[in-house]
Amino acid sequence: MKCVFLLILFLTLTGCGHPPDGSSQDYDQKIKKIQRDLEKDYKNPRIHTNLGVLYEKKGILDQAEKHYRVAIEIDPQFTEACINLTNLYITQKDYPGALQTLQKALEENPNDPHLDYLLATVLRETKQYLEALTQYEKVLKLDPKNTLAQNYMGVIFYELKEYSKSESSFQKTIALDPNFADAYGNLAFLYDFSFHDKKKAIEYYEKFLNLKSEGPNVALAQDLLKKAKEEINRPLPLSETPEREDKESREIKKENTAKEVKAQPKPSPEEPQTHVPEAKSETNEANPPQKKSPPPIVIVKTPLLTPSMPSPAPQNQVSPVDSPPTPKTQSSLNAKNEAAHHFSLGSSFQAKGKNAEAIAEYEKVLRLNRSHMKAHYNLGILYKWKGESEKAAREYLEVIRLDPNFAKAYYNLGIILKTQGKWDEAILKFKSAIQIDIRYSDAYLGVALVYSQNKKDIQRSIPYYKKYLLLSPSSPTAVKIKGWLHSIGEDG
Repeated sequence: MKCVFLLILFLTLTGCGHPPDGSSQDYDQKIKKIQRDLEKDYKNPRIHTNLGVLYEKKGILDQAEKHYRVAIEIDPQFTEACINLTNLYITQKDYPGALQTLQKALEENPNDPHLDYLLATVLRETKQYLEALTQYEKVLKLDPKNTLAQNYMGVIFYELKEYSKSESSFQKTIALDPNFADAYGNLAFLYDFSFHDKKKAIEYYEKFLNLKSEGPNVALAQDLLKKAKEEINRPLPLSETPEREDKESREIKKENTAKEVKAQPKPSPEEPQTHVPEAKSETNEANPPQKKSPPPIVIVKTPLLTPSMPSPAPQNQVSPVDSPPTPKTQSSLNAKNEAAHHFSLGSSFQAKGKNAEAIAEYEKVLRLNRSHMKAHYNLGILYKWKGESEKAAREYLEVIRLDPNFAKAYYNLGIILKTQGKWDEAILKFKSAIQIDIRYSDAYLGVALVYSQNKKDIQRSIPYYKKYLLLSPSSPTAVKIKGWLHSIGEDG
């Protein structure tokens, strides 16, 4: 049953997001005040971080990213800025950016449980489950009362189909915090759909609902509770009445069927450019959307283009004697090969997170060949990571000029326009990507997000969310969209 995953994946998470707490006018006044403070003390990392928080609340994410980065450059040990920047990337599903930020932060602060927890989050979001388990265990050694880490270990064991370990982790979470609602909800799903123990499921659905009165999973839990009660009260012939397995029986059964319950092979990360996180956010699950608000989904970045290496010449082929290369032709060939060499170096640096070196190599490519589309495209990605959105937008526009059918450039440009508050322009870019590639699922998601999150036009967003579901039905994002659509009565 597909809905089994919904509650398990809807959990209180990153803990460092910034929910709206005022009007746009309030933010503008606060931003102006902090900007005045910044003029007096530009080297103060806390002022930059506070300004980043306000920009993030206001929805101007490129400026938020910029000020978090400046704070980290001023003081690499200022973990608050590192955590905020990582959460911003996770919210955007920019997982490479999140990993790069965390790796540098952990070099400065190797035993900070908050940073380790975020690293575990990135690994879990990219489905690197075994590595995530190791990281959560490290978090619990540093912070034994971390209920979130304990709860997510249960989620991962569930994904690996190690249900008894999953049950144990959720029970440990409740032992740490008897009011942790999501652990009860997770146990209810586990008993309902994995152990097929309807009585236990009913008990934990009711405990979950007693602790949680609103949210997209409340309606789902109410519906499943009703079905479980109907099923357990349905009269059956004696021969068909199921006998509930106790925990010891389940353990014996597990030992006898060990081959069937081995963990599944680790899947590849969903984000092709391997960032976390971002993608950003994942969603800021610390502040889940209220009922009938848009689902907490963010746009996925497009992958880094691979180097365009020159094709090897066929062996034993001799150039015609009457067609020697002219000096001009030889010069063009040398420039082309040199450009390919610098592009390969740039791609290598970018993959290693050495962005400044990568930018320098791509700029060398463009000095040799201004029409090198892939160099422009990768520069666009790097400038966006640096928080220089205007430069990134210019690079994507140049890509579109060189190749009007390159859908990813329209899509990435749409992301930038969305973060800048240019929502109608962002929609046009996402729709242009769809016209080029009608199966570009993330472009449909981009349109849906602008309508629902920014323009507050829920009805216009629904067809685009549903189209995304048709194209990417098994993604973690799809699971959350299904839960939200269910909560507003749009299951069909």
